Amino acid sequence: MSLSLDIGSGAPSETIGDLVKARKWDEVKELVLKDPHLSFWTDPSNARTPLHIMCRMCFGQDEVADSSNEKSGMDFLPSHIKVARALINSSHECEPVILPRPEGLDSNGEGRDEMYQVHMSVLTVQDYLGNTPLHNLCGHMRSACPRLARLILSSASDSGVLDWGNKKYSRAPKIYDLLTVKNAHGCTVLHFIGEGSAPWEVSKNVLDACNSTELGQDARLHPMLVQDDDGDTPLHFACSAGRDPRFLQYFLDDKAFVVHKANNDGRLPVDDLIVWFVDENDSDSEGDNTMPLLERATEDMLTSLWQRLEVLMVMATDETCENELSSARFQPLHAAASYQNFPSIVLRLACKLFSDELTRRDENGLVALHVASCKQECQKSKDPGTEMYAELARWNSDRENDTIITFLTSLNPDSAQLLTYEGRLPLHVAIESGKSISDIQHLLSVAPKSLEIRDRVTRLQPFMLSAIGEGASFDLIYFLLLRNPELLRCGTLR
Repeated sequence: MSLSLDIGSGAPSETIGDLVKARKWDEVKELVLKDPHLSFWTDPSNARTPLHIMCRMCFGQDEVADSSNEKSGMDFLPSHIKVARALINSSHECEPVILPRPEGLDSNGEGRDEMYQVHMSVLTVQDYLGNTPLHNLCGHMRSACPRLARLILSSASDSGVLDWGNKKYSRAPKIYDLLTVKNAHGCTVLHFIGEGSAPWEVSKNVLDACNSTELGQDARLHPMLVQDDDGDTPLHFACSAGRDPRFLQYFLDDKAFVVHKANNDGRLPVDDLIVWFVDENDSDSEGDNTMPLLERATEDMLTSLWQRLEVLMVMATDETCENELSSARFQPLHAAASYQNFPSIVLRLACKLFSDELTRRDENGLVALHVASCKQECQKSKDPGTEMYAELARWNSDRENDTIITFLTSLNPDSAQLLTYEGRLPLHVAIESGKSISDIQHLLSVAPKSLEIRDRVTRLQPFMLSAIGEGASFDLIYFLLLRNPELLRCGTLR
């Protein structure tokens, strides 16, 4: 759909897109009001509508509000906002249009016959890259116009904003649809916001709309869980860009489930955050990049990384431990020890920055070793990307010989002898949780007397604990009794 305007004898013709680029707002508005179908006009070269073009433009402070102090109410809106509103409303009033899908567009923006889509609103039209107007607004840092973002979001059918004139809300998409539509690469507007492509004012408007979105009863995927063609969520994008802690906290807004979502390569958002840090550190460093990261990075840089990691760990919900092992207060080492699907460098960094917390107890009397001994049932990733980034290695993997238990006991062997307030040793928790025989053997090597101490919760000795529950193991029973057969005969109580 295109329109040419004769401007004069011998003069080139202008389209409505040209008028928008020239900021001839009065002429654009007049044309759209006369012919609402012009709201669906698309540029043959890139399939962008007038609203797409506006969302890619930069508006200065002189265009944020009218200069006249005599105007009020709707008349006080900036001219470009009035035009954008007219484009949106007109698209809801005219007949639906059929336009090529972005997948069916060639390099010239021309559609193929077999790839078409019906559009009820200009808000859903996608250009040759698959971007909607909101994609364009959130994908260009220079487009610092939060009014446009608010206008688009308030035009959704479930926004709750009062009707403007004869707007037909039934034709408008829902906020959920605006936030989850994918472009040609599978990215949503939240991916753009995550990587920092939008000004904060625009980002905040979209994130607030996301946080208030009702998912309904049809078990729809949360917008933050929508993955692009590589399986990356918006949080992957935010971590890859190294967004600051305050942004990450606002971005997540207690959405713990996003932290554990892996992409197609098995990488978690925390992996992308570490990759960002490694690349940033190595680009700024003139030292030996073959040294371990925790040795070659400065303390200030490591603190900067930790501040971001802490946001992810605070937001993440660890539901893998028993209730008695759960802590309501965030403690760095306890948190890092609980997420065993995270790269081992997370706990190593926590121990480097907070070494005095190795024997610090939480409100249940647990030290970090107790938490590490608790079974982690979340799915573990298999060292994604360690060929290029050794810092992504997990515990007890090809690139990391230590287990989390051997590492913590190497820093403080005495922690293996500490009882919780309920009288449980790390050995008791490890056996009950189904830890490997090698981990059990290591705990006994640093605290051999623990084999004779009963668990005060179950009143059972370690070898008895290994015989009950889903994790019962005859191999472990045999191993424990072989170390001290007298336990079976006399039932020693310590």
